[in-house]
Amino acid sequence: MKIQILKYIPAFVMLLITPCAFAHTLDQLIKSIDSNASNTFHGYAFAVVKNGRIIHKNTYGYAKYDTNTKITSKTLFPLASVSKSITALSVMKLVNENRINLDENITLSCLKKPVTLRKILNQTTGYKFTGNKELDNGINKNQLLDSIKNQSIQCNDCYFYSNALFSLADDILKQKGMSLDYAIQNFRKSLGTNEIQLSPVDPNLQIASRHNLSKIYKDYGNYQLVVGAAAGIYASLDAMIQILQVVAGKRNDIISDVNMQEIFTKYSQNDDIFKWRTRMPANIKSYYGLGFRIITNQNGKTFIFHSGKINGMSAFIGFIPRENIGIVFIQNGSKIDKTDSTIVENLINFALNA
Repeated sequence: MKIQILKYIPAFVMLLITPCAFAHTLDQLIKSIDSNASNTFHGYAFAVVKNGRIIHKNTYGYAKYDTNTKITSKTLFPLASVSKSITALSVMKLVNENRINLDENITLSCLKKPVTLRKILNQTTGYKFTGNKELDNGINKNQLLDSIKNQSIQCNDCYFYSNALFSLADDILKQKGMSLDYAIQNFRKSLGTNEIQLSPVDPNLQIASRHNLSKIYKDYGNYQLVVGAAAGIYASLDAMIQILQVVAGKRNDIISDVNMQEIFTKYSQNDDIFKWRTRMPANIKSYYGLGFRIITNQNGKTFIFHSGKINGMSAFIGFIPRENIGIVFIQNGSKIDKTDSTIVENLINFALNA
């Protein structure tokens, strides 16, 4: 998606470049993020959870550029590619209820061979088709399916990051008498919140809108509607905190430890993150799980995360298993066009050195 959901993820990235500048303690990390974010973004929401407990929660700025409506922990932000993580968790909730099988082969009319939900969620369908050009031009869902139908299988179950193919999670769920919207409703009901929404969002909920008016962003029209599983989910900080508690294994009633480990399985090694506009630590390996990225270093330390950006707004969710620390950061526009701050780079370096 040319709206920078993947390549330009470092909506939070370039101030702390040298290793000595990175935070070495969690307290330093929190202070660094809040300090840099308040100077860089018009508005943001940020939380840290450790062992399932909230140890930091902060919101800053305004939800809309032309009002005095402040961002709160209940303000919904577009999650962009972090939607993939929420989709995977919502699907795994259904797996936890024995209502769907990740490994059942499903025939979709747009694909040349049956596919499983597992392959959709870990991006190993065998197709090398992003659909970005078509989606950027505002095509609808039927047109996207026609575009996929015209593609050939490029490899045998190899990894390829694609918003278009990931969005087929909804089509598989519909084959099983459900839908992505149903899965999300089922997941958020188990959390006791209404603040996880699939586009179009309930108009009665407060939504953060982009603040950076000095830069012209293209109107991508149908994008969030057409590839909802990949880029069309919204959530509040409060809802994301609850999601972090699920990810941290503190809500086994929603997703069991066994099923959560399915999400965190390192299915496919890839070089995606090395193409981003940020400096990655040396000697790391990158993988894709089910809707989450997983990076490891030579010391065996692991960071599980996903990030995304759409029209100047960014989202990030991360989990450090060894320390049982979960982090979420979402923002609605940079004050400075040429920098998106340090946050992703700082988080990755902290996670692999914690």
